[in-house]
Amino acid sequence: MSFEFGDVVMFMGKAYFVIDFDDDINLMTVTNGVETTSEIDYEDVVKIGHDDSLEQNILDRLKVVVDNHDNTLQNNQAQLIGRLKDVCLSSDGVDYYITGKTKVDGKYLYCQVDIGSDYEWILAEELINKLFK
Repeated sequence: MSFEFGDVVMFMGKAYFVIDFDDDINLMTVTNGVETTSEIDYEDVVKIGHDDSLEQNILDRLKVVVDNHDNTLQNNQAQLIGRLKDVCLSSDGVDYYITGKTKVDGKYLYCQVDIGSDYEWILAEELINKLFK
């Protein structure tokens, strides 16, 4: 019998979701939300159904965590740029005078710098990396 992510199986009297499987060695990993068990032989389970919502729920929850993480990083970078206002950094023979102005384009944070007689928008992450180069 073949299994896939999201299959529901009975194992030792309990229902579990299949979260990993290896058809070459007939072993799977299952979870019921409280317990996770690995290296279960295919012969030790009975497939009783399938639920596609498990995968989508996991993807949705991961997206929320990643979005929160990205927002936190962006806020931290903006705070750092704000604290570096009026600071002049040199990297590779170029002086970057930080104006403290920032803008967001999608998920990218840009910081305005004065390079001699010209103003440029540079990725905040790029500017921060120049600090530690």
